[in-house]
Amino acid sequence: MKRNTKIIFSIIVVVLIIVAAVPFYFLKNKNSATNVNNDLREIYLDAAKLKVEIADDPVSRSKGLSGRTKLAQNQGMLFIMDSTGIQSFWMKNTFIPLDMIWISGNSVVGITSNVQPEIGVSDDKLKVYTSPDYVDKVIEVNAGWSLRNKITIGSHLEW
Repeated sequence: MKRNTKIIFSIIVVVLIIVAAVPFYFLKNKNSATNVNNDLREIYLDAAKLKVEIADDPVSRSKGLSGRTKLAQNQGMLFIMDSTGIQSFWMKNTFIPLDMIWISGNSVVGITSNVQPEIGVSDDKLKVYTSPDYVDKVIEVNAGWSLRNKITIGSHLEW
């Protein structure tokens, strides 16, 4: 009887370990798949080269960089809006600290630096980051990228 109890207990422990590990496995593989995009476009902000994913439709703009756990050093996302206007962004399900570079035409009109993730914050409590002027593009990059590359208001976008 004791031997059967030990076997059953061992089986339960193994099953619990497997059940606990499976979500981490899928999260890791999901993030590695979403962190690699072979469809990157090379752009320049002044002399700084950046490879960006393009978000130019409602679905890709809505998803943005959410769900990502990493972003390559000189990589980002270029959001192309349907029209010029005051644009708002939030960090829903975004796990990477970011800089938001606000662009009108091909000129930087503002930078919101070092925007931190808000993990566990309900949607209605998330901070909203708004462009300082009318913009038709926004670039999201790793926090600190703008400062390291001397991007300032007036910097020029080439793409």
